[in-house]
Amino acid sequence: MVSGMRGDWTAAAARFDDARRTHEAIGNRYGAHLQAYRLGEALAHLGDLDRAAGLLAEANAFMAGDGRMRLAGRTALALGTVLARLGRADEARARLGEALSAAEGLGSARDAARVHDALADLADTAGTPAEAAHHRAAAEALRAPAAVPGAR
Repeated sequence: MVSGMRGDWTAAAARFDDARRTHEAIGNRYGAHLQAYRLGEALAHLGDLDRAAGLLAEANAFMAGDGRMRLAGRTALALGTVLARLGRADEARARLGEALSAAEGLGSARDAARVHDALADLADTAGTPAEAAHHRAAAEALRAPAAVPGAR
């Protein structure tokens, strides 16, 4: 995580991949999929979108199937963002819808705002400015101090 925070996504990707392999070797499926999620995010930063999408889809399926709704939502957001960058708008919209449902179901204003940001970007790309404005307004409303008591 620290390498990625410093902008060294190549080093971050290598560390996440090593950690994923370690978790796989000891049979820790949750740990392996958590690292697949992080590796997918790092690869997206590096522009390796096809590989990122595969890892994020794998992590998302595991998290949803394992009942880990917060991580299912966050992996759906990451996957939706990558799919949008790949030009797969319908698939991206579906994943972002899943992410928004998860965030709202968990009462996470912060996660919901991030999803609305991604939906606004997707709407911009699709040439639907009214939809983009709607999602930006929703994100801002969710970020308002009154909307985020004990932000999660």
